[in-house]
Order: sequence, then C-alpha cells, then structure tokens
Amino acid sequence: MARRRGLGAAGLGVATWPLLACFGGLLVLDRAGFVPAPGAPGAGIAFLLVLLLAFGALWWGLRRLGAATAAAGDVPVAGVLAVAVVLRLLALPLAPSLSDDVYRYLWDGRVAASGANPYLLTPDDESLAGLRDDLWETTAHRDVATVYPPLALGMFAGAASLPRPFLAYKLALAAVDLAGCAMLLLLARRRGNAWMALAYVWNPLLVVEGAGMGHVDVLGASLVIGCVWLLSDGGRRKGGRPDGRPDSEAASGGSRRGRRRTQCAMSTESQTGCAEGLAPPGRRSTQCAMSTESQTGCADVLVGLPKDTREAEGLAPPGRRGTRWVVAGVVAALAVLAKLVPLAVLPLWWRGAGGQRRRFAVGAVSLLLPAAVGVLLWTRGVPPGLVEYALRWEYNGPLYEPLWRLIGTLRLDLAVSGVVHLVRVIFGGEVGATPWSTLYSYAYPQFLARVVLLAAGAVLWLRLWRRRPEPARAAFGAFAVVLLMSPTFYPWYLIWILPWAALTGARAVLALAATLPLAYLPALAGLPYFPWVYGAVWLPPLILLLLARRRPEPPSP
Repeated sequence: MARRRGLGAAGLGVATWPLLACFGGLLVLDRAGFVPAPGAPGAGIAFLLVLLLAFGALWWGLRRLGAATAAAGDVPVAGVLAVAVVLRLLALPLAPSLSDDVYRYLWDGRVAASGANPYLLTPDDESLAGLRDDLWETTAHRDVATVYPPLALGMFAGAASLPRPFLAYKLALAAVDLAGCAMLLLLARRRGNAWMALAYVWNPLLVVEGAGMGHVDVLGASLVIGCVWLLSDGGRRKGGRPDGRPDSEAASGGSRRGRRRTQCAMSTESQTGCAEGLAPPGRRSTQCAMSTESQTGCADVLVGLPKDTREAEGLAPPGRRGTRWVVAGVVAALAVLAKLVPLAVLPLWWRGAGGQRRRFAVGAVSLLLPAAVGVLLWTRGVPPGLVEYALRWEYNGPLYEPLWRLIGTLRLDLAVSGVVHLVRVIFGGEVGATPWSTLYSYAYPQFLARVVLLAAGAVLWLRLWRRRPEPARAAFGAFAVVLLMSPTFYPWYLIWILPWAALTGARAVLALAATLPLAYLPALAGLPYFPWVYGAVWLPPLILLLLARRRPEPPSP
C-alpha cells in the first residue's frame, strides 16, 4: 500500500497566505498611524473591513486544508503552530485601539506591585497620586476598583514591574495562548478532527483580541483547554472512550473484566490459603501453582485496563493513582483565578469526575479557598468593583438588549412597582424605609431583565448538571449559558467558547466571531447600536443556528 504523504509546508503556505496578508495589512495600517479611534471613523471602518477579510481568508484556508487533510490523513501540528506564531507576531505591535483594557491591567498591576489594595482603591484615589503618569491618564473607569482575580493581578503586576510592561505582558499572553493552541490541536487530533481546531488556533478574533489588544481572557481560556485535556486524558476518539475503543467494545469488555476481577479475587483468596497452609495437603501444591498462574494473569489483565478504569477502581499504582485529577483541579482553579467565568463549568467537571471527584475537589479547593479568603479579608467583603460590574455594566447582550427594551415598552417595570406598593400597604411601612426604598429603586427595566436572565440561566445550567456532559461539552454548554444570559458581551468574551465551538463544528458561533467586531462601530464610527449594529452582529449567527437545527447534529467530540 502506498504511504500517504503528509500536508507539507507548501500546502500550508498556499492555504494561509491570504490570512497572513490580511494581518500584514492590519500592521501596515497601524504603523502608518491609521489607527481606530473615536474621532477617526474612517480608520475604524478600514480596520474592521480588513479584519472581516481575514475571516474570509480563514474560511478559504480551512476549506482548502480540509480537502488536503482528507487526502494526506493528518494535520502537521508544528506547521500549524508556526503559522499561529507568525500571526501573533504580526498582531503584537498593534496599538490597543479597539479596547483600552490593557492600560487598566497594567495600572492595577502597578498598584498591586506597590503593595496597595487595587480591590479597594480606585485609580482616582488620592493615596495613589504618587503612581500616576501617562498610564493613569489612559486608564478607563477610574472611579471603579479592579474586578480581576489574583492570578490575573499577579500577571499584571509582574509585567508592570518590567522596563517595557506592554511588550512583556503581551509576549507572556501570546506564549500562554500558543500553549493553549498546542493543547487544543493535540486534543483535536486524538479525537480525529484536528483540522477543525484551526478555526480557533488561527481565528482572527482570537489573534487580534489576544496578542493585539491583550485581553486577559486568553489566559483563562488557555487554562480551560489545559483542564479539559487533563480531564479527557489526552482526548476521546470520536465514538469511543479515552482509550480509543468504541463504546460497544467497551461495554462488552466491561462484562469480561467483571468476570476476570471475580476470578482474580478468588485467586487471591486461594493464594492466601496457600500462604497460610490451609489448602488440603493432597492438592496443596497443584492448587497453589494454579493460583500463582492465575494471579500472574490477573496482573496482566489489570495492567491492560485503561488508565481511567484503573484509577477509578483503585487499581493504579499507589504513587500515581489520581494524580491527573488533582492536577486537573489545580488547573481549573487557576482558570477561575484568571477570570471568574470558569466558575460556571467547574461544578460540571466535578460531577463528571465520577470516582475521582474527591481528588479533583482537593486540587481545586486547595487554591480557590485560600485565594477567596485572602481577597475577602483584604477587601473586608466582596470586592466593590465586582458589585459595580454586576449592576452597571451592559453592552451587546444578545438577549438582554431586546429584553430590557421590551420590558420598558410594555411598562412591566411599573407593574412590578405596583406589586411592591401593594405588598408595602399590606405589611405596612413608609416609602422611604428599608426594604421598600431598595425594592422601588430596583424596579427598572434593566435590572428586571438581569433578574429574568439570571433565572433562565440557572434553569439551563441545571439541565446541563443533569445531563453530565463530558468535559469539552460541559465547557461549551456552561459558557454558552453565561454568554447568552449576560448583559455584557464584548467581542473578546467569545474567546471562552471559541475552542469548543471549533471542535464541535458550531458554525453559528464561528460566524459570530466574524460579526462580533461590528459591535465596535458605535464607539469608532458613531453609528447607533440598536437596532442596526445589534442586528448586524446577531442575525447572521442566528440564521445559521436555525439552519443547523434542521440538519442532523454532528457527533460529539
């Protein structure tokens, strides 16, 4: 049989040169001073157009590589990562023009490195006047304390302490990003769909928002990828178990293993009898010899069992038993300490750990508990920045934006105020007294929409809990619930779900990566957000989602 040739550098070059050219164009625009800014709508529109072309180039390259991979049989991980490195090198020099969050990161890092408390002190606090310079001038939301967890703050502080903090921070973030890409590629290759992971590894949104704009979400998303890798033991092959066997074979093998373990247990009892001289004298030598052979066979059986099975049933070597699950818990905790979003999926991973729940919990709690206690003690309660974010931040929420407008149009907020008034009359109390004044103050459309979406999100999350999805599906489902129900959906938030959308072939989410940058248009070009920009962002993915529901669902990864 002729050996299939792998996909070489020439094939990768042909498939990726348009994508690389688009990022080269973004860099040329940036170096020429044609940078997106609120007062320069032309520059902003030009940047977004080139970025949209980059998505077209990615789609063209993936189609070409999909056909080539089918013929060649594999994806060259080293070559794919080399292209990913070049893309990020082209994005690293970009100015943070789409978002100024990186300035806030470095300011919070400077405050933390100085020994002050960024969870309590806002950038405008006079006690921080000695730290102010041009960085402070460019920092946004100076009236709000930081919202970032300890791992993210540690990364910010480390970069802020170096001579070139912007470059140091973006280089570190790009390195973490590439590590996550490598793990996702290996995970996808073991599942039999490595080329689909390229929709994440080369995704223009990931490259621009990560290496370009420096969003810390890349750190958390990469840690989530690492956790799924550990929980999946290197990835499940399509239609099978972690060891690559089909489910039917695993099921039939389970009954055989059950019989073998029973025999092994009987053999162990027999060996004990031999050792204690309890076997009948006339048959002792024969029985003990047979028992020794049986024990040898049992050892071979146990060694041949899949690693997951040996660990779950306590058959793995004592020194290595469950170590992977403890490490997975630690990595999951690190993801939460980078940004709080993975809190939505951590309980699902714990539930899916089966007999290894205790080890996974030990790994996670060993980091999360001291970090949470430390922050709560340091801030003497919940960080005020988190409260501000939960109550004030809103933009581009897919369900939130139309819902609060609908509540206002139907005057449902007035109906809620009427209910509060009726309850107050029944139980007595003044309008300005607690708790009535608080209840009246929250009876407005935006807050009511948050409450409705929070309740809906809880219901959807509980459905995930009952289904016990495997780790990658759990990440996809949990992040989908969080993002759909969130009042705020900045373009870089999609990075959390993008790896799992790529692996599962969720075309609607991949299309959303191309349309989400349009959400920058109101700030860059002064266009009204609702309904035109909102529709441009969300309608194309919605159409693809509706079309996909009419087709057979793709197999789970």
